[in-house]
Amino acid sequence: MHWVMRLLALVLPALILKRALTREKASKRPLTLSDWMFNKLGLESHMSKLGVDEAMLPEMALKAAERNGDVLHGITDLTTKDIKNIYRMCNPMQ
Repeated sequence: MHWVMRLLALVLPALILKRALTREKASKRPLTLSDWMFNKLGLESHMSKLGVDEAMLPEMALKAAERNGDVLHGITDLTTKDIKNIYRMCNPMQ
């Protein structure tokens, strides 16, 4: 069942974006993923806007990888250090 959830996590956003792009076909400028997520859906673009600060990142990285021996498996394996660095990129200092 775990592989089904991973597959859905990969495929579902693409299907939603495809549908959104089809609706926006007539516009002069194509809809990008960031336009759709941040402008159409109104999602925040930085984790800091959600109240996430630097002190929370180590615990978040551990929780992301704890089920698999501190490695998050995917296209490439990510260690907790890699995950923290990705979170830092999503959480610029303000």
